[in-house]
Amino acid sequence: MKSHGHTSGKINGLRLRSRAYRSWCNMKSRCNNANTPDYKYYGSRGVTVCDEWNDSFESFLSDMGEPPEGLTLDREDNGKGYSKDNCRWATRATQARNNRQNVEIIFNGEKRNIKEWAEHAGIEPTALYMRFHRGWTVKRALTENTELSVVGG
Repeated sequence: MKSHGHTSGKINGLRLRSRAYRSWCNMKSRCNNANTPDYKYYGSRGVTVCDEWNDSFESFLSDMGEPPEGLTLDREDNGKGYSKDNCRWATRATQARNNRQNVEIIFNGEKRNIKEWAEHAGIEPTALYMRFHRGWTVKRALTENTELSVVGG
């Protein structure tokens, strides 16, 4: 059997593994191994790895390719499992915005989380949170003049 070449060699007794191979191993571990710390956030919540990837690193590598520098494996829809149609290589910042605790808001047919809407509207994220906390409508929170919102709350 021909090796994929992503686990070749050792240095000081430690096996060398490519970033893609480590991503594949970690993905499988979080979804399949109840003894790993992150299993409670993945496998126990029903997050799965598609059969093609679960059974074959080569399939994962063929679909995803090598991770570009600074990017790690991310599921686009956190309600779905790991598969070619739902995964991408993403920055940590993108991943931080793409988690199940983020609140997504749809305004004028566009969906963004609160931090993204705050950046788009030129408001501090905490100010936007406060507007929603005070019961403002989405339209008012995203469009009202910042100076007036301090006075008129």
